Amino acid sequence: MKQIKKYLPLLWLAVLFYSPSILSKSEDMGKVIAYPNPFNPLKGNLTIKVPKYDNPPGQCSTVGKIEYIVYTYDQKKIFSGIASSNCFNWSGYTSKGNRVPSGLYFIKILVTLSDSTSSTKIVKIIVQ
Repeated sequence: MKQIKKYLPLLWLAVLFYSPSILSKSEDMGKVIAYPNPFNPLKGNLTIKVPKYDNPPGQCSTVGKIEYIVYTYDQKKIFSGIASSNCFNWSGYTSKGNRVPSGLYFIKILVTLSDSTSSTKIVKIIVQ
């Protein structure tokens, strides 16, 4: 049983990375930038940017819909949000308004464009 528990976080990450879309079309959203990483919620927000959807290049642009979910390392969903731009922020606080403790977190990002094309990406961040 200890052996199984040892690998549960890795199994969870494998399931998280392999999340086939309900939609029939899918594309790669490319590189996702999260900065500053590591970040301190007492000093500001974490900015997440999906550069593939910049229009014009270098500027934030409106896309269909971006859903993002923040998870702790032990698979607890602590925050979720919806953005309409390819640039968005997370404050480092839970949905209940509590600052998250220092540690490793994962942000799952699901982009759905107006033509129903979707893409999913996982970003690893460190909170100080």
